[in-house]
Amino acid sequence: MATINSMDAENNKATLQEVYVIALAESDGEFDWIYIHPKPYYLTEAEAAEIRNSLIENEEFITESNCIVKKLYRVKPIQE
Repeated sequence: MATINSMDAENNKATLQEVYVIALAESDGEFDWIYIHPKPYYLTEAEAAEIRNSLIENEEFITESNCIVKKLYRVKPIQE
């Protein structure tokens, strides 16, 4: 079985890139929403955490308990 970072990359000319997002939960506790302002994703966990902390300080509806930094993968085309 192929690893996640090279799966089907030969045929599709793409790879997976680790990114970090700021996920928000509703009252049910499921982190289903992605906060996309100022960016939809960040390349480092530290950058995402810094933005998350800023949002907690400045946005009334964002709190420690309803906002997390989450690692996801995005499909990134291979430049030829």
